[in-house]
Amino acid sequence: MSATLWIEYANTGDAPMPAPLLKVHGTQNAFLTLDSSLAGRGLWTDTPPAGVTDTVTVWPTGSGATPGTLQPGESGRIPVYYLGLQLPWDFSRPPIEFSVSTVTADSTEAVDWASLKSDARPEWIAADAWDAEWSAFTAQWGSTWGDFVRRREEIVNYFQGLGEDAATLSMDSILAFAIVQASQAGPGPTLASAVDAYSEAPGISLTFSRVFSQSPVARFDLGTLGYGWSHNWDYSVQTLSDGDAVIHGPGGYNRLFIKGHDRRHLQRAAR
Repeated sequence: MSATLWIEYANTGDAPMPAPLLKVHGTQNAFLTLDSSLAGRGLWTDTPPAGVTDTVTVWPTGSGATPGTLQPGESGRIPVYYLGLQLPWDFSRPPIEFSVSTVTADSTEAVDWASLKSDARPEWIAADAWDAEWSAFTAQWGSTWGDFVRRREEIVNYFQGLGEDAATLSMDSILAFAIVQASQAGPGPTLASAVDAYSEAPGISLTFSRVFSQSPVARFDLGTLGYGWSHNWDYSVQTLSDGDAVIHGPGGYNRLFIKGHDRRHLQRAAR
């Protein structure tokens, strides 16, 4: 049996508030998803498909220029799709129960960043480089879930101000941007550069130049010129385990391509 659950939210106060994180949980290994393409499908399986679990998280969306903020009086509804229970079934257990919890900007509960670090590391970033990048990111985002909610609000509204449809950005994209933002501590993308060889030629001149990136990821990369250095001919393609590909370029530039789609929001995630 399948069904649609509705989360109804509203800012009933008289001041703007960062959109809170909403968490829906179903007991007895319920199958829940936010994927509308699965709506109405009853699942009879002991192995849930991708995107189906007993707990889902979702963010309310504000209107206008501040989708990361709920203005006074703003309200909405979010569908959550129930697809059944995981096999084997035990009919002696009590009825299934659904609960909704919220994480707001005033939460003082600590975020367990250490437990998230390994799973969050992109495949193309070395472990030692990720240590430095993750440390910079967690220091900027703070230690509590309240800090997390406020930082997400800032980024979503920032992207909306740039003309992006920020309400549709995934949490993965937002975190990728935040990690890059935290690691870009210098006044520019490079700390040093030089042109070592130059020769006039028909069409494009022949040049060999080098650059030392300020990015923590690039500084841990051992290239042909040593740690942190790359040159203008330094391009390569890395195929990831899931079939996606990353183009690596000079200065720690990385661009991720996902099976025919250019994920531009993540293209500098390892820079």
